[in-house]
Amino acid sequence: MNRLANQTSPYLLQHAHNPVNWYAWGDEALEVAQQTNKPLLISIGYAACHWCHVMERECFENEQIAAIMNEYFVCIKIDREERPDLDQIYMDAVQAITGSGGWPLNCFATPQGLPFYGGTYFPPTPRWGKPDWPSVLLHMHNAWQNQNEVVLQQANQIAAHITTDTALKINSNEANNLPSSAHYEYNNEVKNAQTNQKIAANIARQFDTQAGGFGSAPKFPSTMAINWLQLYYMTTLRESLLQHASFSLQAMSSGGICDHLGGGFARYAVDKYWIVPHFEKMLYDNALLINVLIQDYLITKNELMLQVAEQTFSFMQRDLGGTENAAFFASIDADSEGQEGKFYVWQKNEIEAILGQDKAQIYCQCYNITKQGNWEGTNILHLTQSWEQLAKQTQTTQTHLQTLIKQCNQQLWLHRAQRAHPALDDKIILAWNALAISATAALAAATNNNYYHKQLQRQIAFVLQVFKKQPINQWQLYHVYTKGQAAYCAFLDDYALLIAALIDAYQVLFDIELLENAKALTEHVLQNFADQNTGSPLLFYTPIYQTDAVLRKKEIYDGATPSGNSTMALNLLRMSFFTGNISWRQQSLQMVQAVEAAIIEHPASFGQWATVLLQHTTTIFEIVVSGPNALTLAAEINTLYLPNKIMMVNNSQYKDEETRINNSPESKLKKSGKITETQNWPLLDGRYHPEETHIYVCHNYACQMPVADIYAFKKQINYSL
Repeated sequence: MNRLANQTSPYLLQHAHNPVNWYAWGDEALEVAQQTNKPLLISIGYAACHWCHVMERECFENEQIAAIMNEYFVCIKIDREERPDLDQIYMDAVQAITGSGGWPLNCFATPQGLPFYGGTYFPPTPRWGKPDWPSVLLHMHNAWQNQNEVVLQQANQIAAHITTDTALKINSNEANNLPSSAHYEYNNEVKNAQTNQKIAANIARQFDTQAGGFGSAPKFPSTMAINWLQLYYMTTLRESLLQHASFSLQAMSSGGICDHLGGGFARYAVDKYWIVPHFEKMLYDNALLINVLIQDYLITKNELMLQVAEQTFSFMQRDLGGTENAAFFASIDADSEGQEGKFYVWQKNEIEAILGQDKAQIYCQCYNITKQGNWEGTNILHLTQSWEQLAKQTQTTQTHLQTLIKQCNQQLWLHRAQRAHPALDDKIILAWNALAISATAALAAATNNNYYHKQLQRQIAFVLQVFKKQPINQWQLYHVYTKGQAAYCAFLDDYALLIAALIDAYQVLFDIELLENAKALTEHVLQNFADQNTGSPLLFYTPIYQTDAVLRKKEIYDGATPSGNSTMALNLLRMSFFTGNISWRQQSLQMVQAVEAAIIEHPASFGQWATVLLQHTTTIFEIVVSGPNALTLAAEINTLYLPNKIMMVNNSQYKDEETRINNSPESKLKKSGKITETQNWPLLDGRYHPEETHIYVCHNYACQMPVADIYAFKKQINYSL
């Protein structure tokens, strides 16, 4: 057993019995490397990573290979979900060296941690055009011993590349490719429209019109691109873009990437038709999918999308839910009993034995189940036709068929529950739980279901309780919570996504303390993540007070989750309307302009950025619902698709200015030490009548006359859905 036995990360604990003398990242490993002048061998992965498991079995459990690693290197194992800051640095290095990346990520670095070479999966013997791992180890050892100056020079060059402001580098490369009319100007409607049209064209170029989604295999959910299409439809009413977004969600919901028995979605599909998933299930994917499913439901009124969203949330609670469902674990592995997907696949005779011949015949027809199987001799459940088409084929009604299939799914799910389960990664990650809060808020808003309201309150209370460091008024947060222990400084995406979640939650619960917390966190981010040296509007990934960062870099790409910078740009825009702080809106605009050319040319990699740009160039509705029935009327507004709204509720606690100041939550929070200053909310000023409920709407620097019901409100804003 090695030093990893003392860690809490499930991924690190998986390697605790390797013959490799693994260290966790920290001072001990770096000091040993510097004292012995051995290079670092940094291996990064995560618990649900299939190829990480393969390389462990083939290489890290091999005594001879481990002996080479131990003799020539100080070996460090990193859980990328615990330390995304380190993962970003070494991933950037490997991508710069090899042109590609992924996990497992294996990087060689100087004793100070500066990378000089790396790659992803390496087999124990030469295979598939890849060099064998022992040869790579010996080659790196030889280079360190005999070409040390060259190695150190390369390490310094790579470090300079990593720390260069990526946005400026991208913009300078891409701006030359843009027509002059495409550049984004906040106050120029014609150019704004042209910019968004260019983004739409570049996204549409990647449409898979046959199978849904974007590009070819492997296919990811691409939720940020779908979200942009939905928002752009709201501003332009271009049906073709909305149709592709809806078609993509329906294709995923019908495909094998969706778990038809237990709910939830796998990480991605290895084929273009969404049939064969890479079976790992991640919290962040499911949270992001809930949001776009709910938005599709609000736009199209397709009840199936709401059902899938609720089934996905049920999966999250049942299979990822921890601490009495107030928080969610990170992921579920792809493998069980040493085989990828074994937990999820079926043999036809197995289904016949469980359901009986009559029901099994219909079930197998619906889910494309055959004796030969559709994947490696087994069957992955997936639908290739609509329920209406299947009802005609099976000569029954759609209602009867769906009821029958639901009963069959329950039987099969109970049987599947007896199988050996894939491993659960029980880390609770702040950023991903913030995404889950936003997903819960979306469900609560769309359904006005009190169950989701209560769940939302519990999730927020848990996050603020366990992730907040002391003293309470400084707003330093932790990144991860595992087995009762919070650890590591929170990163930019942790803060940014939590701020976004608090804003989303406020617009459902209308508890002013949520906005107070969002404001305090925003101020903390701007103070501790800003680039004080260059004046760039973009923010560092790590806070200034973090002491163990090898390099400080800025992350701007929107990957599987929205980047911290794009999320903060959106937060600053939204919070500027709540607070009246124009400087926040200006910084948001500057952040977008810093990556503008990249957004236009590569919207697939800058999906959330594209949404921020679109929000800057479209109408933002500032809505206040005021009066004794304000909460009821606000709940009605929440069932409309209005992603470009800022809504506040002014109820009896704000009857007059003096009462509002003395008894407001912000005043109580200041006295309790939860925040450091009183905040005035200008949207609420002068908007209360004790006997009448009104909706106040402002947009484009002009306010409309207050109205008293939802129908007048919809007419006032020209709501057409």
